[in-house]
Amino acid sequence: MKSIFTKQEIINNKGCYSTKQVEKLSFINNSSITIEDIVNSEISLKDKYWFFCKKVFNKEQNQQIAISCAEIVLPVYETKYPSDKRVRECIEATKLYIKGHISLDILLIKKRDAYAAAYVCPTYTAAHHA
Repeated sequence: MKSIFTKQEIINNKGCYSTKQVEKLSFINNSSITIEDIVNSEISLKDKYWFFCKKVFNKEQNQQIAISCAEIVLPVYETKYPSDKRVRECIEATKLYIKGHISLDILLIKKRDAYAAAYVCPTYTAAHHA
């Protein structure tokens, strides 16, 4: 995983930021820019997340982050819907797919089922249809 960046690398990977916006970042003139500089900067959390997912982490690291995030919120869902195992089964299917133990077709079925479970959840519905 890359952990040190140059000013030019940040400019080349600026995403939706203009070069002028990048030039104003608190860390941009450091001789080397570290992950810590970026994390502790004024950049919004969603933009930091985009940068790390797109420019720092590899595919496997991104997959593990997605699984970890899903596992973090899984207890909240299962507390509210204790008999609904579709989301848990999707997470497990994702792990199995990454290891090559199930087909993409099976994973997509589990994903569809988990989406259906989340769709009926009032929190999801309110957040995505407001």
